[in-house]
Amino acid sequence: MVRSDHHLALRRWAKQLGGIFCLRMVHQHMVVVVDAAAANEVLGADEGLNKGLEPDLSDRLMSFTGHRTLFSADTGSPHWHLVRKGVAPAFSPTNIRRAMPRIHAILDTVIGGLARVRGADVDINNVALRYAMDVTGAVCFGAVFGTSAAFDDARTNDLFAVLRGAMGELHKRATNPARTLLLHLPEVRAGRRLFRRFRSHMHALLQEVKARGEPTADDGSVAALLLRLRDPATGAPLPDELLAAEFGVFFTAGIESAGNAITWTLHLVSQRPEVEAALVAELGKAGLLASKENPSPPRIGLDDLARLPYLGCVCKEAMRYKPVASTGTTRLNRRTLTLGGHMIPAGALLLVPFDAVHRCNFERPDEFWPERWLDPTAGYCAAASAQHQTGSPEASPLSSPGGGAPKRFLPFSTGPRQCMGRSLAVVMHDVAVATLLARFSFCLADRMGGAAGVEAAELQKIFRNFEEAAGWKRVVPFGR
Repeated sequence: MVRSDHHLALRRWAKQLGGIFCLRMVHQHMVVVVDAAAANEVLGADEGLNKGLEPDLSDRLMSFTGHRTLFSADTGSPHWHLVRKGVAPAFSPTNIRRAMPRIHAILDTVIGGLARVRGADVDINNVALRYAMDVTGAVCFGAVFGTSAAFDDARTNDLFAVLRGAMGELHKRATNPARTLLLHLPEVRAGRRLFRRFRSHMHALLQEVKARGEPTADDGSVAALLLRLRDPATGAPLPDELLAAEFGVFFTAGIESAGNAITWTLHLVSQRPEVEAALVAELGKAGLLASKENPSPPRIGLDDLARLPYLGCVCKEAMRYKPVASTGTTRLNRRTLTLGGHMIPAGALLLVPFDAVHRCNFERPDEFWPERWLDPTAGYCAAASAQHQTGSPEASPLSSPGGGAPKRFLPFSTGPRQCMGRSLAVVMHDVAVATLLARFSFCLADRMGGAAGVEAAELQKIFRNFEEAAGWKRVVPFGR
């Protein structure tokens, strides 16, 4: 479990040991829950279990005073409820539609940058993370970072570099709990300095937002909604230290999920010519494909996504095949419970590894097969889906066929602690993938060692270094 690719070990053990098994971690038992129905019980609203391992790690990066944030606070606690309910409108369909011009403008910058380096090797993960950072800044905070203007790290604003370094240190602490004690190591001390610099950036971002004055009534951004929150006990605004910490929560969550998911989707498409051909044909039929006859196709908007069903299938399958939060999430069991016929004692740690869930609860689980999503119930346990289907699902990767069928598709978790910004993350992802594939084709750079080299370098890590995972691609203009 201390290895960076431990999600692969969890997948292997799940295939050998079944849907629920136990690990011994020093002084504590960890129950690994891979069976989809049991995972829904752990993550669902009925249990309301609190997060286990993640809170302390996140607070070391985000918290100024030790006060819990939305990410780390107990489920249903006053602060968790206040922020969760207060910020939810930021991710409404209306707000996301309003955000589309800003998303398109950032994509235009990315397209221009890729056009200038066409034929060269480019770290697409680096590009995708820059795009996600700029979209998060613009949509959630009304901030212009300009991170996508250059793909060269030497010309990157300090916040991007700090975030990448801080998240790398956070990952190392997650896989080695004793790392905080190794202060004799220069890199550990440097990591602590990165955490402080990140918090300083979030405090500066808060002051920038506050300097604009009182948010207008129609401002539904994350920043505006956080500023409007009032302490239910006193009626006072939340203190700056706590607001800055919440800025950090939404800032980091908005970048890593979309950026890394885009990278994996482009990689998987690049390895399957038949999938790319089908996507290109769909984009061409919709009039959205760049070609010699149509060098500047229309921008891809929300309404266009509904006209691109195969794109939706590919994006969902990429999130199933390579979920960015592959290790999943933990819950602390504070009372004895029965799960899948097993008695789980109080004090046990429960782990739901999303990668293993996706690889053990689907038909043809180890195959990248976008067509599975032509069935609207594909994201749910088969028997329960057939029993509970009560109508047409919405056009969303998280849509439900109704009736409370257990989910087996968990890229954003489920239950009360599922990702708040999943609707924005899905739009950021799908629009970017469609826009890039409408103008470019991507193939692995030689330095990646082929598909086998990518698989060998796969890590459970938030920000990947240049030559890790699926990063480097050769950008090829279609020129149709």
